[in-house]
Amino acid sequence: MPVRSPSGAAAEPPDKSLPVPISAYVVDCAVYVDGIRLPGRWSHDQAIAEVRRREQGFVWIGLHEPAAEQIQGIADTYGLHELAVEDAVVAHQRPKLDRYDSMLFTVLKTVHYVAHESPTRANEIVETGEIMAFSARISS
Repeated sequence: MPVRSPSGAAAEPPDKSLPVPISAYVVDCAVYVDGIRLPGRWSHDQAIAEVRRREQGFVWIGLHEPAAEQIQGIADTYGLHELAVEDAVVAHQRPKLDRYDSMLFTVLKTVHYVAHESPTRANEIVETGEIMAFSARISS
């Protein structure tokens, strides 16, 4: 169904090339110190600044299907290796563990059983997923 403007004329389609902020892809960003999550809402820049200020702790950033352009800001802030970042935005990677200097990048596969009274196809029995994670020691 075409989009119409208030005058009734066909409206221009939305510009899909508009930049989307990284915050649209961030599910969660948190700072942990001594195994305890600090209260508050953090941007990825604020989180690493807090860990560096305290000289201890770690940052957890959960992203949901970020595009290369959106993850680049985080990659720049945290010094993530460009090949690992490239792999992080490409779905359907094989499970692996890659090491880049002081950083690890891992791809894990998940499987979840889905209960059915009488499944008709094999893909109704399990759901699969993919987790990609970076782990790095960042010096001040």
